[in-house]
Amino acid sequence: IYNLLTLFFIVPFAVVLLFNGYPALNVLLWVVAIIAIVLSINYVNLLVNKNDKVLIGIVSILVLGYGLDYFGVFSVKAFFAPVFHALYAYPITVLIPIALAVAMYYVNYKYLKDKIYL
Repeated sequence: IYNLLTLFFIVPFAVVLLFNGYPALNVLLWVVAIIAIVLSINYVNLLVNKNDKVLIGIVSILVLGYGLDYFGVFSVKAFFAPVFHALYAYPITVLIPIALAVAMYYVNYKYLKDKIYL
């Protein structure tokens, strides 16, 4: 259900983009990329719930990013804005979030397979 909630936001947004004359292929692949990113976050969430080391690593990265952005050392927003624009402007970049989602799925699969008792 968590992953389906994304569609309630993304699909109407994509429809508005299409009605405003944006290229259909770019919009479709952007939607696929966003869904792949959401799936990746979901798989990371599954790892965080099962493994404290992953939780510490993710929290450390988030705190470091927030601190660098807050103190003006490195603008996280200025870094990620072109990344998300590239997902729209260059349709081939959709492969990056898809590969990330597949990799996170595989990591989860291996972790859960090692923990199962048969």
